[in-house]
Amino acid sequence: ISKDTGETIDSAQLSIADTDGIFTNISVSGDYIKFKVASVPDTGANGIISIKNSAGTIMWSWHIWVWPDDLTPVTITNKTGVDYNILPVNLATKKDASTSGKMYDWFYQWGRPTPMLPPMSYNSATDATNYGVKTFTKSTACATTYGEAIKNPHTFYGDSGNSKANWFGSSSYYNLWDANCTSTGNSDNTVVKTVYDPCPVGFKMPNGNTFTYFSGSNMVGSFNNGCYFKRNADDTTGVFFPASGYRAFSIGSLKEVGFVGFVWLSSANSQNIVCTLHFDSSYVNPQYHRVRSFGFSVRPV
Repeated sequence: ISKDTGETIDSAQLSIADTDGIFTNISVSGDYIKFKVASVPDTGANGIISIKNSAGTIMWSWHIWVWPDDLTPVTITNKTGVDYNILPVNLATKKDASTSGKMYDWFYQWGRPTPMLPPMSYNSATDATNYGVKTFTKSTACATTYGEAIKNPHTFYGDSGNSKANWFGSSSYYNLWDANCTSTGNSDNTVVKTVYDPCPVGFKMPNGNTFTYFSGSNMVGSFNNGCYFKRNADDTTGVFFPASGYRAFSIGSLKEVGFVGFVWLSSANSQNIVCTLHFDSSYVNPQYHRVRSFGFSVRPV
Protein backbone atom coordinates (compact mmCIF):
# COMPACT_ATOMS: atom_id res chain seq x y z
CA ILE A 1 0.00 0.00 0.00
CA SER A 2 2.81 2.42 0.82
CA LYS A 3 4.43 1.71 -2.56
CA ASP A 4 1.16 2.32 -4.43
CA THR A 5 0.35 5.56 -2.61
CA GLY A 6 3.82 6.94 -1.96
CA GLU A 7 2.75 7.62 1.63
CA THR A 8 4.23 6.21 4.79
CA ILE A 9 2.01 3.99 6.91
CA ASP A 10 2.19 5.62 10.31
CA SER A 11 0.02 3.56 12.65
CA ALA A 12 -2.77 0.99 13.01
CA GLN A 13 -5.92 1.04 15.09
CA LEU A 14 -8.96 -1.03 16.03
CA SER A 15 -11.67 1.03 14.33
CA ILE A 16 -14.70 -1.13 15.17
CA ALA A 17 -15.13 -4.23 17.36
CA ASP A 18 -18.12 -6.08 18.82
CA THR A 19 -16.28 -7.61 21.80
CA ASP A 20 -14.02 -5.96 24.34
CA GLY A 21 -10.38 -6.99 24.85
CA ILE A 22 -10.11 -9.56 22.04
CA PHE A 23 -7.85 -7.67 19.58
CA THR A 24 -4.78 -6.26 21.32
CA ASN A 25 -1.17 -5.20 20.69
CA ILE A 26 -2.08 -3.59 17.35
CA SER A 27 0.91 -1.98 15.62
CA VAL A 28 2.68 -1.43 12.31
CA SER A 29 5.87 -3.40 11.67
CA GLY A 30 7.48 -2.55 8.34
CA ASP A 31 5.10 -3.65 5.59
CA TYR A 32 2.84 -5.53 8.01
CA ILE A 33 0.27 -4.90 10.70
CA LYS A 34 0.62 -6.94 13.87
CA PHE A 35 -2.05 -7.79 16.41
CA LYS A 36 -2.84 -10.40 19.04
CA VAL A 37 -6.06 -12.34 19.50
CA ALA A 38 -6.26 -12.49 23.29
CA SER A 39 -8.89 -15.25 23.34
CA VAL A 40 -11.54 -16.97 21.24
CA PRO A 41 -14.92 -16.38 22.89
CA ASP A 42 -17.69 -18.97 22.56
CA THR A 43 -19.83 -16.33 20.86
CA GLY A 44 -17.22 -15.46 18.22
CA ALA A 45 -15.86 -11.93 17.78
CA ASN A 46 -15.23 -9.40 15.02
CA GLY A 47 -13.05 -6.36 14.59
CA ILE A 48 -11.93 -3.97 11.87
CA ILE A 49 -8.27 -3.01 11.97
CA SER A 50 -7.25 0.06 9.97
CA ILE A 51 -3.95 1.59 8.96
CA LYS A 52 -3.39 5.37 8.91
CA ASN A 53 -0.93 7.74 7.30
CA SER A 54 0.90 10.51 9.16
CA ALA A 55 -2.09 12.84 8.76
CA GLY A 56 -4.32 10.32 10.55
CA THR A 57 -6.27 9.37 7.42
CA ILE A 58 -7.36 5.74 7.17
CA MET A 59 -5.76 4.17 4.07
CA TRP A 60 -7.23 0.64 4.23
CA SER A 61 -8.99 -1.68 6.67
CA TRP A 62 -9.23 -5.42 7.31
CA HIS A 63 -12.10 -7.29 8.90
CA ILE A 64 -10.87 -9.90 11.40
CA TRP A 65 -13.33 -12.64 12.36
CA VAL A 66 -12.67 -14.99 15.28
CA TRP A 67 -14.88 -18.09 15.31
CA PRO A 68 -14.71 -21.02 17.79
CA ASP A 69 -16.28 -23.77 15.63
CA ASP A 70 -15.32 -25.86 12.63
CA LEU A 71 -15.49 -23.99 9.33
CA THR A 72 -15.11 -26.92 6.94
CA PRO A 73 -17.00 -25.95 3.77
CA VAL A 74 -20.36 -27.53 2.97
CA THR A 75 -21.08 -28.65 -0.62
CA ILE A 76 -24.38 -27.54 -2.12
CA THR A 77 -25.69 -28.34 -5.61
CA ASN A 78 -27.64 -25.69 -7.49
CA LYS A 79 -30.60 -26.14 -9.84
CA THR A 80 -28.37 -26.68 -12.89
CA GLY A 81 -26.32 -29.39 -11.14
CA VAL A 82 -23.24 -27.29 -10.36
CA ASP A 83 -21.57 -27.84 -6.97
CA TYR A 84 -20.46 -24.97 -4.75
CA ASN A 85 -18.52 -25.22 -1.49
CA ILE A 86 -19.82 -22.66 1.02
CA LEU A 87 -18.97 -21.82 4.61
CA PRO A 88 -21.34 -23.48 7.10
CA VAL A 89 -22.20 -20.04 8.59
CA ASN A 90 -22.40 -16.47 7.33
CA LEU A 91 -19.29 -14.32 7.33
CA ALA A 92 -18.86 -12.30 10.55
CA THR A 93 -21.34 -14.50 12.43
CA LYS A 94 -21.86 -14.21 16.18
CA LYS A 95 -23.72 -16.47 18.60
CA ASP A 96 -26.24 -15.06 21.03
CA ALA A 97 -24.77 -15.65 24.48
CA SER A 98 -28.19 -15.96 26.13
CA THR A 99 -30.03 -18.00 23.47
CA SER A 100 -28.67 -21.43 22.60
CA GLY A 101 -28.15 -21.98 18.88
CA LYS A 102 -29.24 -18.52 17.72
CA MET A 103 -26.88 -16.66 15.40
CA TYR A 104 -26.68 -13.20 13.87
CA ASP A 105 -24.04 -11.36 11.86
CA TRP A 106 -22.53 -8.12 10.65
CA PHE A 107 -23.95 -6.47 7.49
CA TYR A 108 -22.26 -5.53 4.21
CA GLN A 109 -23.20 -2.86 1.71
CA TRP A 110 -22.86 -4.25 -1.81
CA GLY A 111 -19.31 -3.78 -3.08
CA ARG A 112 -17.67 -2.76 0.22
CA PRO A 113 -14.87 -4.88 1.76
CA THR A 114 -15.68 -4.28 5.44
CA PRO A 115 -19.00 -4.76 7.27
CA MET A 116 -21.25 -2.68 9.50
CA LEU A 117 -21.98 -3.44 13.17
CA PRO A 118 -24.51 -6.19 14.00
CA PRO A 119 -27.42 -5.96 16.46
CA MET A 120 -26.80 -5.98 20.20
CA SER A 121 -28.13 -9.55 20.33
CA TYR A 122 -30.31 -11.95 18.42
CA ASN A 123 -33.70 -10.40 17.50
CA SER A 124 -32.52 -6.98 18.72
CA ALA A 125 -33.17 -3.73 16.85
CA THR A 126 -30.41 -1.97 18.80
CA ASP A 127 -26.88 -1.59 17.45
CA ALA A 128 -24.17 -3.60 19.17
CA THR A 129 -21.76 -1.72 21.41
CA ASN A 130 -18.63 -0.70 19.51
CA TYR A 131 -15.39 -1.29 21.39
CA GLY A 132 -13.23 0.31 18.69
CA VAL A 133 -11.89 3.85 18.61
CA LYS A 134 -14.34 5.07 15.95
CA THR A 135 -17.99 5.94 16.51
CA PHE A 136 -20.30 3.86 14.33
CA THR A 137 -22.29 6.37 12.28
CA LYS A 138 -25.20 6.13 9.83
CA SER A 139 -25.37 8.75 7.10
CA THR A 140 -28.46 9.23 4.96
CA ALA A 141 -26.28 10.72 2.22
CA CYS A 142 -24.12 8.66 -0.10
CA ALA A 143 -20.33 8.88 -0.07
CA THR A 144 -18.93 11.22 -2.72
CA THR A 145 -16.43 8.60 -3.91
CA TYR A 146 -15.49 5.01 -3.12
CA GLY A 147 -12.35 6.42 -1.51
CA GLU A 148 -14.44 8.32 1.04
CA ALA A 149 -15.87 4.99 2.22
CA ILE A 150 -12.37 3.48 2.50
CA LYS A 151 -11.42 6.37 4.79
CA ASN A 152 -14.55 5.79 6.90
CA PRO A 153 -15.10 2.04 7.45
CA HIS A 154 -17.22 2.91 10.50
CA THR A 155 -19.85 4.79 8.40
CA PHE A 156 -22.98 3.35 6.81
CA TYR A 157 -23.82 5.42 3.73
CA GLY A 158 -27.40 5.86 2.56
CA ASP A 159 -28.28 6.71 -1.04
CA SER A 160 -29.88 10.10 -0.51
CA GLY A 161 -29.24 12.33 -3.54
CA ASN A 162 -27.93 9.47 -5.69
CA SER A 163 -29.90 8.83 -8.87
CA LYS A 164 -28.27 5.39 -9.18
CA ALA A 165 -29.59 4.23 -5.79
CA ASN A 166 -26.01 3.58 -4.76
CA TRP A 167 -24.09 4.24 -1.54
CA PHE A 168 -21.34 6.15 -3.35
CA GLY A 169 -20.83 8.47 -6.31
CA SER A 170 -23.03 8.80 -9.35
CA SER A 171 -21.88 5.69 -11.23
CA SER A 172 -22.94 2.07 -10.89
CA TYR A 173 -20.25 -0.60 -11.28
CA TYR A 174 -21.02 -4.26 -11.91
CA ASN A 175 -17.56 -5.63 -11.07
CA LEU A 176 -16.85 -4.55 -7.48
CA TRP A 177 -17.22 -8.12 -6.19
CA ASP A 178 -16.49 -9.96 -9.44
CA ALA A 179 -13.89 -8.64 -11.87
CA ASN A 180 -15.47 -10.86 -14.51
CA CYS A 181 -18.89 -9.21 -14.18
CA THR A 182 -19.35 -6.48 -16.80
CA SER A 183 -23.10 -6.67 -17.40
CA THR A 184 -26.38 -7.68 -15.78
CA GLY A 185 -27.71 -11.22 -15.38
CA ASN A 186 -27.14 -14.40 -13.37
CA SER A 187 -25.03 -17.38 -14.37
CA ASP A 188 -22.63 -20.09 -13.19
CA ASN A 189 -19.67 -18.10 -14.51
CA THR A 190 -16.52 -18.21 -12.40
CA VAL A 191 -16.29 -15.22 -10.07
CA VAL A 192 -12.92 -13.43 -10.24
CA LYS A 193 -12.09 -12.20 -6.75
CA THR A 194 -11.44 -8.46 -6.36
CA VAL A 195 -9.63 -6.43 -3.72
CA TYR A 196 -13.05 -5.32 -2.47
CA ASP A 197 -14.26 -8.90 -1.92
CA PRO A 198 -14.87 -9.30 1.85
CA CYS A 199 -14.42 -13.10 1.87
CA PRO A 200 -11.42 -14.84 3.51
CA VAL A 201 -8.50 -16.14 1.47
CA GLY A 202 -9.62 -19.15 -0.56
CA PHE A 203 -13.23 -17.94 -0.71
CA LYS A 204 -15.14 -15.41 -2.81
CA MET A 205 -18.60 -13.98 -3.31
CA PRO A 206 -21.32 -16.30 -4.69
CA ASN A 207 -22.34 -15.88 -8.32
CA GLY A 208 -25.96 -15.41 -9.36
CA ASN A 209 -26.77 -19.12 -9.65
CA THR A 210 -25.17 -20.40 -6.43
CA PHE A 211 -28.35 -20.80 -4.38
CA THR A 212 -30.87 -21.66 -7.11
CA TYR A 213 -31.75 -25.05 -5.55
CA PHE A 214 -33.05 -23.26 -2.46
CA SER A 215 -36.85 -23.01 -2.38
CA GLY A 216 -39.78 -23.36 -0.04
CA SER A 217 -40.13 -27.02 -1.03
CA ASN A 218 -36.39 -27.76 -0.75
CA MET A 219 -36.11 -27.20 2.98
CA VAL A 220 -35.59 -29.50 5.95
CA GLY A 221 -38.29 -28.67 8.48
CA SER A 222 -40.01 -25.30 8.57
CA PHE A 223 -38.84 -21.73 9.06
CA ASN A 224 -37.56 -21.16 12.59
CA ASN A 225 -35.63 -17.90 12.82
CA GLY A 226 -34.05 -19.04 9.57
CA CYS A 227 -34.10 -21.93 7.11
CA TYR A 228 -32.34 -25.29 6.76
CA PHE A 229 -32.02 -25.49 2.98
CA LYS A 230 -31.37 -28.87 1.38
CA ARG A 231 -27.87 -29.14 -0.05
CA ASN A 232 -29.08 -31.50 -2.78
CA ALA A 233 -32.00 -33.81 -3.54
CA ASP A 234 -30.74 -36.52 -1.15
CA ASP A 235 -30.00 -34.23 1.81
CA THR A 236 -31.97 -34.80 5.02
CA THR A 237 -30.14 -32.39 7.36
CA GLY A 238 -29.82 -29.13 5.41
CA VAL A 239 -27.51 -26.14 5.84
CA PHE A 240 -28.73 -23.30 8.05
CA PHE A 241 -29.20 -19.73 6.86
CA PRO A 242 -30.23 -17.43 9.73
CA ALA A 243 -32.89 -14.75 9.40
CA SER A 244 -30.34 -12.04 10.20
CA GLY A 245 -32.50 -9.13 9.08
CA TYR A 246 -30.80 -6.18 7.43
CA ARG A 247 -29.82 -2.52 7.59
CA ALA A 248 -32.22 -0.22 5.75
CA PHE A 249 -30.87 1.26 2.52
CA SER A 250 -31.57 4.91 3.35
CA ILE A 251 -30.75 5.29 7.04
CA GLY A 252 -28.90 2.13 8.11
CA SER A 253 -31.34 1.18 10.85
CA LEU A 254 -31.80 -2.48 11.80
CA LYS A 255 -34.90 -4.14 10.37
CA GLU A 256 -36.67 -7.52 10.73
CA VAL A 257 -33.88 -9.25 12.64
CA GLY A 258 -35.02 -12.84 13.19
CA PHE A 259 -37.77 -12.63 10.58
CA VAL A 260 -36.09 -12.28 7.18
CA GLY A 261 -32.77 -13.15 5.58
CA PHE A 262 -30.83 -11.62 2.69
CA VAL A 263 -27.48 -12.89 1.36
CA TRP A 264 -25.66 -10.84 -1.28
CA LEU A 265 -24.72 -12.25 -4.69
CA SER A 266 -21.95 -10.83 -6.88
CA SER A 267 -24.30 -10.25 -9.85
CA ALA A 268 -26.43 -7.30 -10.94
CA ASN A 269 -30.05 -7.19 -12.06
CA SER A 270 -29.92 -3.72 -13.64
CA GLN A 271 -27.85 -0.56 -13.62
CA ASN A 272 -29.28 0.36 -10.21
CA ILE A 273 -30.19 -3.01 -8.70
CA VAL A 274 -28.03 -5.96 -7.60
CA CYS A 275 -28.93 -9.55 -6.70
CA THR A 276 -29.48 -11.37 -3.44
CA LEU A 277 -30.90 -14.53 -1.91
CA HIS A 278 -34.07 -13.59 0.00
CA PHE A 279 -36.16 -15.72 2.36
CA ASP A 280 -38.66 -15.50 5.20
CA SER A 281 -41.34 -17.74 6.72
CA SER A 282 -43.44 -17.80 3.53
CA TYR A 283 -41.13 -16.84 0.68
CA VAL A 284 -37.83 -17.97 -0.87
CA ASN A 285 -36.22 -16.33 -3.89
CA PRO A 286 -32.60 -17.30 -4.71
CA GLN A 287 -32.27 -14.49 -7.29
CA TYR A 288 -34.02 -11.55 -5.67
CA HIS A 289 -32.79 -7.98 -6.15
CA ARG A 290 -32.34 -4.83 -4.10
CA VAL A 291 -30.46 -1.50 -4.23
CA ARG A 292 -26.75 -1.54 -3.37
CA SER A 293 -26.98 0.56 -0.23
CA PHE A 294 -28.81 -2.09 1.83
CA GLY A 295 -26.80 -3.85 4.53
CA PHE A 296 -27.14 -7.63 3.97
CA SER A 297 -25.32 -10.81 4.99
CA VAL A 298 -22.50 -12.58 3.10
CA ARG A 299 -21.97 -16.35 2.68
CA PRO A 300 -18.51 -17.04 1.19
CA VAL A 301 -18.01 -19.68 -1.54
